[in-house]
Amino acid sequence: MLTGIAKFISLLFHPLLILTYILVLLLLSNPYLFGVNTIQEEIPLVLLMFFSTVLIPGIAVAMLKLLGLIKSLTMEERNERIGPYIITSIFYLWLFINFYHNSQVPTIFTSFVLGATIALFVVFFINIFAPISA
Repeated sequence: MLTGIAKFISLLFHPLLILTYILVLLLLSNPYLFGVNTIQEEIPLVLLMFFSTVLIPGIAVAMLKLLGLIKSLTMEERNERIGPYIITSIFYLWLFINFYHNSQVPTIFTSFVLGATIALFVVFFINIFAPISA
């Protein structure tokens, strides 16, 4: 029972979901910052963020599992996390560059994406030299 609850909470607060949560919070607190007036205009933006930061990296990690490059999706060993970190970092960096060159995306959200990208690269480099579970 408790392990099921713990797994649900881990999934709910997975690091890949943080940027999507930040976007939703910013849209709820100040939708005009993004130039949207209705919830119908917010949904495509949230879906784009979810696909770019959660779904596509998740599919890439699942492909690594199917190809046998990682033993399990929990990635217990340090060397198994290198590929997923690189894949996710590439998508986060791509997202940041697109948002940085798009004047319609608020600077505050672009800053959050940059912070997440930098944090991901830092965790990647720490993972190379020391055991870390992030």
